[in-house]
Amino acid sequence: EAAGLTNVVFCRANGAELGALPPRADVLVALHACGGLSDVALALAASASASALICTCCFNKHRALCPASSWSMSEDNKDTLCRMADCESTAVSFPARHALSCVRLREFARKLEALPATRHPVLSIRTFPDIYSKQNFVLVADVEPAHRTDSTGGAFSPSSSW
Repeated sequence: EAAGLTNVVFCRANGAELGALPPRADVLVALHACGGLSDVALALAASASASALICTCCFNKHRALCPASSWSMSEDNKDTLCRMADCESTAVSFPARHALSCVRLREFARKLEALPATRHPVLSIRTFPDIYSKQNFVLVADVEPAHRTDSTGGAFSPSSSW
């Protein structure tokens, strides 16, 4: 907003209060998306066929927002994996966080593919140096919306440099 951009509209909201994204939302960004809030954010993005950047953390919180059955696993396995992801030892937490991130992105893709006019997302898991935060996993779901065009009216090609 402060930059004076005219082609960007921001919608800041609490995930518990937001029922749906605006119909032309291009990207959902969720920062400090504790546990099940990551799943809520991804489900919301998928329902709008929007791209998503989700900064995950606190993997064992808000468990009721995402039951183990939605990940096709038992509660015991989900509990163990989430506790491992929250472990202070990166030798334990890194592989568990990666596994949970894969499960979450798989569910995002599954929900997106169930919608009409399915577009296949480009999914990735990114990390940034842990000197900034120990919670350094970012789920990236790049979905090219059908309505997005550039200033000449042509199709928009997302940058591959990120």
